[in-house]
Amino acid sequence: MNWWWLLVFFAIFLIGVTKSGFGSGVGLMIVPMTVVAMGHTPTPPPRHWD
Repeated sequence: MNWWWLLVFFAIFLIGVTKSGFGSGVGLMIVPMTVVAMGHTPTPPPRHWD
C-alpha cells in the first residue's frame, strides 16, 4: 500500500475529530493535506469505451 493513502485516511480521521469540536485549527489543513496526498496516489488507467 502506498504510504500516501495513510495520509488520506489520517485526513478523514481528522475530519471526524474537527466535526466533533476538537482541533478547529486543524480543519484548515485537512483539504490541502488530502489534495497533496491524492495527487501522489496511483490512478487507474483511463477506460476507453468502444
